[in-house]
Amino acid sequence: MLYNVYIGTNEKIIAHMRSVVNGMFIPVSTYGDAVQAIDHIRERYNTSVLYEATPRTAEDCGLIAALHERFPRVYLILVTPRMSDEQLTYYQEAGIHNVFSPDVSSRKVKMVEDYLNLRHEQKFEEFSRRHRNTL
Repeated sequence: MLYNVYIGTNEKIIAHMRSVVNGMFIPVSTYGDAVQAIDHIRERYNTSVLYEATPRTAEDCGLIAALHERFPRVYLILVTPRMSDEQLTYYQEAGIHNVFSPDVSSRKVKMVEDYLNLRHEQKFEEFSRRHRNTL
C-alpha cells in the first residue's frame, strides 16, 4: 500500500491531492504531526511526503532536511505553484526529490506512484535475496 503524508493547511490543495493520489492519504498541518504519522508506517520505501511550500523558504528547507535525515527512505515532494531556480536549488539540497504544482495531474502522480511501487518491490527482492544467501 502507498502512504501519502501531506503537510500543509490549504484545504483546496488537500482536497485536490486527496482526489489524485492512490493509497492512504494522511493530511497533517505540522512537521511534528507528520513525524508521528510516519513513525507509525512500517514500510517507508512506498511512502511519500507532500510538503506544501510556504513563503518561508529557509524554514521549509530546515524542516525538509530534518525529515530527510530522520526518514531517508521517504520520497519527498514539494507542492508549490512556482519558484525561482535559486529556491529550487535550496529545496533540492534540503532533500526534495520532486515538485508538484497544487493542481498536479493524476497522470504525473501515477508516474511517481509507479516509481515508488517499483522501488518497494526492488528493496523487497533485495532483502529476500540477502536472507536466502545467509541461510
